[in-house]
Amino acid sequence: MWEIIDQVLLGDGVNEDAWGVEGNLAWVVDGSSSVSSERVVPDWESDGRWLVDRLCESFTQSGEASSDETLELVLGRAIQFAATCAVEDWTGTPPVQPSAAVGLVRKVPGAIAYLVLADVSIIGRVGREAEEVSDQRADDGNVTARNALLSGVEDGRPMAEIRRELEPLLLAHRLDAMNQPGGYWVASLDEEAVAHALSGEFVGASEVALATDGFMRSVRPFHLISDFDRLFAGGGTLGELALTLRKMEREDGDCREFPRWNESDDLCAVHLRWQQDSQELSGLGGH
Repeated sequence: MWEIIDQVLLGDGVNEDAWGVEGNLAWVVDGSSSVSSERVVPDWESDGRWLVDRLCESFTQSGEASSDETLELVLGRAIQFAATCAVEDWTGTPPVQPSAAVGLVRKVPGAIAYLVLADVSIIGRVGREAEEVSDQRADDGNVTARNALLSGVEDGRPMAEIRRELEPLLLAHRLDAMNQPGGYWVASLDEEAVAHALSGEFVGASEVALATDGFMRSVRPFHLISDFDRLFAGGGTLGELALTLRKMEREDGDCREFPRWNESDDLCAVHLRWQQDSQELSGLGGH
C-alpha cells in the first residue's frame, strides 16, 4: 500500500489542484479553466474544477479495482468518463475546453510505473538518486506570450497592464496548440492526448513525489531547493516549502524579479512510500 509521508495542498482562489491515492494507484491533477469568459459549468466553482473532479472520480474507481492495467488505459477511461459527463453537465461548447495536467503512478513488481501528461512533475527516488519527469511543451511553446511578458517586465510596465495584453495571446495559443500536432497535450475530452503522455518506470524505486507546477515554482524559477532531497525529507517539509514560496511570491508581487504568468498559483505535492503488505512479502519469500 502507499504510505503518505508528506503532503501539501494550497489554493489560490478556486483551487483546481488535487491529489489522491487508491489501491496501488496514486495521482496528482492540475486543472485549468478556459481563458475565455464563457463558462460551460456555471453551477461549479470553475470549469477546471469540474474536470479535475471528474478525472479524480474515475481514478478512484480504477484504484478500487486493483487491476494491473496500464496507466494509459486508466487515463483513457478517465477522459472518456469526463466526456460522457460533459454531455449532461455542460451548457454549451467553449472556444477552448477546460483542461488538466495529470500525473499517475502505480506500484508494479520491482518498480514504480509513471505517466505524465503536461507540466505536472513526478520524481522517483532510488537510494539518494532522484529523477524528475515533466512535460514543459505547453509553456515552452508559448513563445509569443512569453516574449510579451518579458518585454513588459523589462520596460517596467504595470503587471496588470501586461496581464491584460497577455489574455488574448494565451487564448490564441490554446486555440492553436492545445491537443494539436506540433503543440502540447493535456487531459480534456479527447482521448488522443493519452498517446502523447510520457510514461515509463522508476526501476528499483519505492518512494515517489508528485507535484503540480505551482509547487514546482519552488524549483523553477524561485530556486528554493537545489536538488530533490528536500522533497523526500518528510516532517512537514512540503508545507514549509509551500509557505516559503508563498512569501516569496508576495514579496515579488509584480513578477519582476522572477517573471511568471501570475503572482501565485494553486499548488499541490505529495510524498509517497510503498509499503509491502503481508501477501507481497510471502510472495517474495517463495522465490
